Formats: sequence, structure tokens, C-alpha cells
Amino acid sequence: MEGGQVVGLAPATARAQARRWPADRFGHLARHLTERGLLPVVVVGPGEEGLAEAVRRTATEDLPVVGPDLDVAALAGVLSGLDALVANDSGPMHLAALCGTPVVGLFGPSDPRRTAPLGRGHQVLNRHLVCSPCTAHRCPLGHHECLRSISVDEVDAALTKVLVAKGSGIDHSPVATLVSN
Repeated sequence: MEGGQVVGLAPATARAQARRWPADRFGHLARHLTERGLLPVVVVGPGEEGLAEAVRRTATEDLPVVGPDLDVAALAGVLSGLDALVANDSGPMHLAALCGTPVVGLFGPSDPRRTAPLGRGHQVLNRHLVCSPCTAHRCPLGHHECLRSISVDEVDAALTKVLVAKGSGIDHSPVATLVSN
């Protein structure tokens, strides 16, 4: 893996906050990526600028933000130019996979067996808690542990795997790799 690779961070979901890995975790991940010589870019949609600012604030860096003013075709162009994308189970995650961009998908209440990114070279992180997948738009137990328990280090390690696989041109997995603890 070489420095200078561009990694998208997509902290939003269209409807369900329960499906969001915390914004501060995306910010800490951005800081890790910058320290490793990678270039994080925050990818959000219209009306999600506040979420992008929360990521930037935690990262303590002036991260570029793309997407709020783009239509789907332009967003696809941006996503296809990334070396990888870290995203919640969301439209941008699926669009990136469709464009051939390797994805680290973060799953909590949604079921990765049903909605994992399609294609090769992706990593999916989730927890098999007693309460998940619940598919709820709000955590019925109020703790959101299905996502909160995924650490920045785990996401960073999964991202390293997809970047190394992409750089080598070798993909040993026929579909997304599900990683759970």
C-alpha cells in the first residue's frame, strides 16, 4: 500500500441514525489515515454538511468535503476515483461498489447477508449481537452497541486489507468478506 491514496469516508445514511457509525469515529479514522500518508475525503449528500463538520472537527484537520451539491452521476464519478470508501450501509456504499471502488461497509442494525456491497474486494464489519440485526431505524435498546463496538483500529485494518488487495490486483474473495466478532 502506498501513501497518497484517496479514501472516502461516508458517515451518513439516508433515513436511520441507528445505522450510523459515530461521526467522531470517522474523524479519528481520518486522523489515522492522514498520519499514514493517506488522503481522507468526507463524502456526504445534501443536508448532511453538519455531519461532515462533526467528522472534520474530530479529525482536527481541514478535510475536503464532497457531495452535498452533486447529483448521482457526479457522485458516481467521485466515488469511482477513490482508492477505497469506508461507509455505513447506505446508498453511497452501494454506488461505490457498483463503480468498482473497494468498500469497507459498517453494519449495525441492518443485515449484511441481505445488503452487503456486491462484487469483489469488499470488507464488511458487523457484530452478531443478540439484538442484531434488528433492522430498526432507532435502537430499541438505546445503546447502539452493534455499531459503537466496532473500533477505529478494526476499520483501519479492514481498510488496509482492501487497499493492499486493490494494489496487488489480486482478489481472493468471490464476494464481500464478512468480518464479525
